[in-house]
Parts: sequence; structure tokens; C-alpha cells
Amino acid sequence: MRHRVSVVIPTCNRAAMVRLAVASALAQTHAPMEVIVVIDGPESSGHLSLSSQVVLDCIHDPRLRVLPLLASVGGGEARNTGVRAASGDWIAFLDDDDLWLPGKLAAQLEYFDALEHPDTPGAHAPAAAREPDARPHPAAANDLAASRDSRAAVAGLTAATSGGNFAASQDVVLSCPVLARSPQWEEQWPRLPYDPAEPLAEYLFCRRGWRYGDALLQTSTLLIPRRLLLRLPFTPGLRKHQDWDWLLRAAADPSVAIRCVGTTPLVVFHVEGERQSVGRVRDWHLSANWALQRRHLFTPKALSAFFATECAAQAQGMPWLERFALLRLALTVAPVRLANLVPLVVFLVLPQQTRRRLRDLVRPVPSAHRRPA
Repeated sequence: MRHRVSVVIPTCNRAAMVRLAVASALAQTHAPMEVIVVIDGPESSGHLSLSSQVVLDCIHDPRLRVLPLLASVGGGEARNTGVRAASGDWIAFLDDDDLWLPGKLAAQLEYFDALEHPDTPGAHAPAAAREPDARPHPAAANDLAASRDSRAAVAGLTAATSGGNFAASQDVVLSCPVLARSPQWEEQWPRLPYDPAEPLAEYLFCRRGWRYGDALLQTSTLLIPRRLLLRLPFTPGLRKHQDWDWLLRAAADPSVAIRCVGTTPLVVFHVEGERQSVGRVRDWHLSANWALQRRHLFTPKALSAFFATECAAQAQGMPWLERFALLRLALTVAPVRLANLVPLVVFLVLPQQTRRRLRDLVRPVPSAHRRPA
């Protein structure tokens, strides 16, 4: 097999969910050579729950490798551990509470082949001739039933180098759209594909509207050359924003190209509620400190937007003194644009439930994506 892919899944205390994630990885039409689950430290025990190790031991597939760590190292270093242990040329990350559709890896690798060999016969064949398997994994039944034409999963291959020039010497980071799922709705993200001509920080943090999901490059979508991850690992010890931190550093490297594959969701991304995946912590101070440490990777416009949305969302519900402290900081770190001042005030003043209800009122829910009652 030309492309050898290792899947890396960090987890802790998510035995039921990680089992489904592993199953979706093993079911890929482009079979990964291995699926590495890194258990991030000892798990809490309970008489009603099984450990991840016990649950994964029930999956009898020689490609599955489980690496239990003696102490928790956090999401970033857990991923680094998996990368170092991997044997593949490509690393595909998957969060323990997300799922892949069976054609995810195949579609991304086909896109890469078209980038690398644009003049190869068949590289620009009609999409119907290259149709990936975008049917949902059984664990994600109904996720995409009748909702998308799978032929669109590799849409854009007829213009394989669109969205910015690509140099053969560059390492390519591949993402893809997701089906964002909450208990109430399903929606395709991102609504706006990433344009490499736009600064990545502005794409990620400058909102185009009141609803989340216009922009997205999410960990479970990423397919990355292992050599790049060995040269540019995740930042150890980072408690928040491990994925954004890595992506911004990668985007600043001229030897790296970031591309999004096609227009059809290939990942089921669970949102809303409380995602307790490895590395998720709610603390606006951590977010602010991270952004200030990485401000050289932000444009002033993006830094202002980050404080107005991400930091303000973390501060919502905190005592008013905390909220005013964030407001003062946000007004000093970068020139404040009106487009950022409005969401900053809204996040700091309106309760989360009120914002969520208002957001749902303006959320279009196509019938194909409506959650069953």
C-alpha cells in the first residue's frame, strides 16, 4: 500500500465513546496500518464503568495498539506519544468522542495524490469514477443518511491546486468538512472553506455571523505527514487550544501547506453539551495567556476577535469583576473593531442559555439534517 496511515486517538475515562471511535477508524476503506489509542494516565474506577483498556481488549483486531500512560500528560503530549510510537508515513488524529465515515482517509489521500501528480491520467476524472465510501459507519447510523451526495466528497479534485499554489517540497496538512452533531440538530461545518490566501488566525477567529461553524479545522479531520509532526510536535503541557496552537505554528512555516478536502462531511463531530475529551478546560485566563504568548501568530484583527469570542465565552457566568477584567484586557491587547466589540459585550452580558436559544432561532435546520424526535 502506497500510503501507510497510523491513527492516533488520545483518551481518558471515555471507554464507551473510544470504542466507537476505534471501530470507525478500523472500518476505513483505505485501511490504516494501525490504530494507536493512548490512554492519558490512570482512569478513575467505578463499579458501573469499565476501563478503556478492558473495553478495547474486546476488539480483536491486530491493528489496534493500546498505550496506557502511567501519568496524565495532557492531550498534546498524548498525541506526541502516539506519533512517536507510530510506524506509518501519515498520522490521522481522531478524538475519542468523534467518528469517521468509512471513506474519510481514502478521500483525503486521493486529494493528496491529485495534488502531487496533477498530470497523472485519472487524477481529474469525473468524481463519479472516484466515488469514496461516504456511508456512515454503523456506530453513526442516520448521521448522513440521504443528506449528502457522496460523489461530492472529492469535489475540487478537478482543480486540485485551487485555493493557493502548492509546491512539491511542501508538507501538506489535510482537513475535511464535518457533520456537527448536537442532541437537537445536525449541520455541516465549516460553512466557509479555508482559503490559504487568508491568514489562518483570521479564518479561525474572525466570525462572519452569530452562529458558530463558519470556520473550522478540527483535530479529528487532520491527516498529517508523520515527519512533519516529529519536526513540529504538539506543545507539551498546553492545557487548552492544542489544535489551534499546532495549526497556527504549522501555517507560519513556509514548508507547510494546509488544505481542506471536498465539500461533503467525512467526520461526525459531537458538539454542545460538555465535550470532555482530553485537553478541554474552561478558563478564560488560560485562553488569554495562550493567545498573548502566541500573538506573533495572530494578526491584530484576529487577536481582537479571539478575545471577543473565545475568551469572552469562557468568562460567561463568572463574577462581574472577572468579566470586567477580561473587558479591560481585551481593550488593550489589540485595536478593537466594532465587529468584535458587539460579540464581546454579548458574550459577557447574556447568559449562555439565552444566547443558545437566540442562536437556535436563527439556525436553519434542513430536513435531511433534522434530528429524529
